[in-house]
This record gives sequence, C-alpha cells and structure tokens, in this order.
Amino acid sequence: YPQVAEQIGLDLRALGWLTAPVGDLRRGFDMGAYREEIGSMIHAELDYEREAGLLRKFASWTMDWAGLVLPEVVDEFSTRRVLTTTWIAGQRLTETRTWSEDHRRTAAETILKLFLTGTFQWRCIHADPHPGNYRFQLSDGVAGVGLLDFGCVKEIPAGLASGLAGLIGDTIAGV
Repeated sequence: YPQVAEQIGLDLRALGWLTAPVGDLRRGFDMGAYREEIGSMIHAELDYEREAGLLRKFASWTMDWAGLVLPEVVDEFSTRRVLTTTWIAGQRLTETRTWSEDHRRTAAETILKLFLTGTFQWRCIHADPHPGNYRFQLSDGVAGVGLLDFGCVKEIPAGLASGLAGLIGDTIAGV
C-alpha cells in the first residue's frame, strides 16, 4: 500500500491522543512505552528486507526439524517494498480438531518446541502467533506445521530468558 508507513505514523499519534485520558487509570502501566513498542513493531512489519532475513534465519535454525515447514523467499520478486515467498498449503487451526490425538499432539509439540527453543536457545521468537500465520498439514500420515509472516519477530533479552527459566525451574521443583 503506497504511503502505508506515513499512515501508520498518523494512526499511532491518534492512539497516543486517545489513550491519554485513561493513563491514570492504569497506575504502574507505562502507556507511552506500550505505544512506542507497538509503533516499533508495526514499522518493523513494513521492513520487508528485514523480514526476508529473519525468515532465512529461522529456516537455517530449523532446517533439520521434522514437521515444520517455512516458506522460501523468492528473491527475483522481492524488493524493499514487496516480499514474495513460496506458498505453503495447509489447513486452518480449527480443522485440526478432526485429526487424531497423535497428530494434534505432534502439531502442538512442534509449536511448543519453536517457542521454547526460540526463547531459551536462539533468544528470538516469532511474535505473531495468530491462527492466520499457521498452516497445518497431514502428509503421508505425518502432521506438519507451516509458519508464515516473519515481520513480527522479537529478540528475547538474556535476563528475561534466564528469569523465565528460573521461574519454570522453581515451579517444577515446587519452590
């Protein structure tokens, strides 16, 4: 969309104006930092060269993973303003309800593995896990998960990753 970046800037300024009256109702919540983070991520979503690089990075990290399918960047049709990738066929999340328990478990384990490995090993996660960014596949009796849209990828600070690991460890230990 032409001038989408400029329009988003206007929308974010409007969001700041609209949230100003409720700022005091949320004591301890930094609405300014929240708006800044939202704005930063929206602008990152519009950087298609960055997104292509992140898709390639995730592909290199997961190349040996069974059951995870990522699209490939089509360089000859991608530019700073357009990202073209290969198509990933598959079903929507709701359709997995008809799958066997084993197939559903395999798909869930793939998604969980992606999140946990991203958080604790790569310290980088796909941060847009809505149902439209997943394609679920059954091929030759094997469940697979296709993951789309790498525009919203977030780095996890080391302190947050170690804090989460400690929280999980303490919970498992009953501390």
